[in-house]
Amino acid sequence: MKYFISCLVLAASLYNPILSVQAADTAKKPAAKEAAATGKDTKVKEDVAKEAPPTLLPRVRIQTSLGDMILELYDTKAPKTVENFLSYVREGAYDGTIFHRVISNFMVQGGAYSTDYKARYTRAAITSESNNGLKNERGTIAMAREYEPDSATNQFFINVVDNRILNHHSPTPGHWGYTVFGKVTEGLDVLDRIRNIPTGPGGPFPTDVPQTQVLIKKVSIEPAAPPLVVTSAEAYVKKDAKDSKATVKKKAKKTAGKTTKAKVSPKPKAVKSISPPAKKGSTGATFSTKSGSANPN
Repeated sequence: MKYFISCLVLAASLYNPILSVQAADTAKKPAAKEAAATGKDTKVKEDVAKEAPPTLLPRVRIQTSLGDMILELYDTKAPKTVENFLSYVREGAYDGTIFHRVISNFMVQGGAYSTDYKARYTRAAITSESNNGLKNERGTIAMAREYEPDSATNQFFINVVDNRILNHHSPTPGHWGYTVFGKVTEGLDVLDRIRNIPTGPGGPFPTDVPQTQVLIKKVSIEPAAPPLVVTSAEAYVKKDAKDSKATVKKKAKKTAGKTTKAKVSPKPKAVKSISPPAKKGSTGATFSTKSGSANPN
């Protein structure tokens, strides 16, 4: 009898862990289903995000006496600057002004003076957004200002070359840089016509004034356009073409290796690179909207 009871106790002790494991498995199953459902929802959200239309960039057309330029404005990178610029555009403040300062290897500046060199009205100065990651590269538009960083109003300039010296380097007055807020997407040839016009004295300025005035007839807002994005289909086509070209090149090289010996080219001599001497002082610049000067510190 004692033997029989011992067997029952042993069987019960072995059975209890099995029940515990089964209970745990049963408890986990709904959680697994819930996790799967959550994962599915996440995938759906990701797909929806991928299918969302790209952000539309505001654009403006600058009609000049030498042709039109279309610029896209980066309102996510420089929201305050873009809104300030567009406020002048909406009010027609730039219509009938001139590019009063042109330097062929630097930039073209305008937005402040009418054809008789009378200054247009200005709104309150805006906060600098030069530390937005955008660079003063060829074709970009930026705000002109006085020495103080937060002094830009209505004057703008378009870089005709890459002007690294005008970029943000540090949060100090001499290195703050100039806020880039857009770029010329159509009409770079017009920009080049403006930069190459003969300059000299004019109005209150002793130099750099176009001797034949470049009139800004009108600045108007264009329909917004999405940023240029390469579609997946285009990417696949390019990849296939690249792979095909690489395969052909590999086969040709293999065939050539069987028939001819590889030529060994003489080791090229080291070429010394000559770098321009570094300028003394800082890399910042003062860009006065009054005197029209831009000189490295």
